[in-house]
Amino acid sequence: MRPQNPKSSPAPSAPKSVPPPNFDTMGTMRTLTEAGFVHGQASAVVETVRDAQRELVTKTYFDQAFRRQQSEVKAAFQEFFGEMKVEIQKLRSEMKAESQELRGEIQGLRSEMKAENQELRGEMKAEIQAEIQGLRSEMKAESQELRGEIRADMREQSN
Repeated sequence: MRPQNPKSSPAPSAPKSVPPPNFDTMGTMRTLTEAGFVHGQASAVVETVRDAQRELVTKTYFDQAFRRQQSEVKAAFQEFFGEMKVEIQKLRSEMKAESQELRGEIQGLRSEMKAENQELRGEMKAEIQAEIQGLRSEMKAESQELRGEIRADMREQSN
């Protein structure tokens, strides 16, 4: 399996120019100066709050970024599962081919064994028949020898 090539979309980040939501700088300056802050202090507080709000992300922006990432993850999973299906199909094909090859080899071995078995049967049958023939010949020879001895004994007894 080849390594995944991650999509090169940048990670979502808060835009630098997001205006602070409904922050009334003038009204806040007025409130702070009326509370006893000098203009410089009030200005510093307003600027600090404004800078802090620039780093904030709106719910809409967050939701859009989340949906974008969710779509990217879903697409990556779909691509991955598609690749896995292809790999699984390749493995199935390879296994099927190897299985067929093994069946062919097994059939060949069966044929060889059957031929060898028949050859051995033929050899054993020939050896058994030769042995039987040898035994018959020996029995015939012994039978003739015994008959000769019996005739000789009978002649001796008759004389």
